Amino acid sequence: MKIQFFALHLSVKPLSVKSTPLLILAICALTLSCKKSNSSKGPSGPLLTSYVEHQNADSVIYNMTYDNNNRLINITFTGTGFGPSLNISGTQITRNVAGIITQYIDSYPSPNPQLNPNDTVLVFYDNAKAQYTLLLQYNRVNSSGQPINVRDSTILVYDNSGRIVQELLYYFDAGTSADYYLSQTEYFAYDQQDNIITDSVVANSNAPQYVIHYQYDTYTNPLSLGNEALLLPDRDWTGLPRISGWFSKNNVISGAYTDLQSSISDFSVQRVFNYSSARLPLNSTDQWQDTQTGPLTNGSTNYYY
Repeated sequence: MKIQFFALHLSVKPLSVKSTPLLILAICALTLSCKKSNSSKGPSGPLLTSYVEHQNADSVIYNMTYDNNNRLINITFTGTGFGPSLNISGTQITRNVAGIITQYIDSYPSPNPQLNPNDTVLVFYDNAKAQYTLLLQYNRVNSSGQPINVRDSTILVYDNSGRIVQELLYYFDAGTSADYYLSQTEYFAYDQQDNIITDSVVANSNAPQYVIHYQYDTYTNPLSLGNEALLLPDRDWTGLPRISGWFSKNNVISGAYTDLQSSISDFSVQRVFNYSSARLPLNSTDQWQDTQTGPLTNGSTNYYY
């Protein structure tokens, strides 16, 4: 079973020792367009409060909490099948009075309570352009519980329609003379309905890492967050980033992950939905397949409003 929590986030010269987050912001100002980002308003229809994915004897529950304006402020992930202990993690989102995300905290309280909270991500927003511009991540402790202070940063690049088309991940390494260097670039391509149809990552060595292809139905996605979805970490049990369709307007009915370094990691997902009279998904039957020749694994997803 695969699980991928954070997929955020070209070959360039390393940044100098004088590189700071302010320099990153300066680069950002040169690369971003003047179009607006997606609105921070919540959905007008029924709110998706949870959905549950099943695969064989394992399951994962995603619970969502909203503010008084129906804007997402908390996601909790509870899953079985990842080891002897129940896996629990979450993303707590902080918004300002205008509903703009200013930071979020990723917590991993199980199985090690010392990892709660673990990562704090500061989110920068350009009011004049109405666009999110930069993510600055602070890792409080590492996987062994030892304190660290890493300040990775992600620059968001937009097209003329206000869609995020690139995320440039700069890695902070306090142990080298070049504190920041470009680690990887993630690219997004869209269809005419503004659904993401390809999601691909290229490392700083210009080596392609992976590409994901998506196909969609024509029904309403109950958790369509637009550009905000691309700020948040992936929390999908299948290992296929954003298979739940957090960004797009419609629901993902198929996804294919291709590891461009090793085909042994390739897999795909197929989904068939049942819908309500309001054109929202009620449940789906799902099939996973590891590599192109691996056996099919059956599963299902149930949605609750």
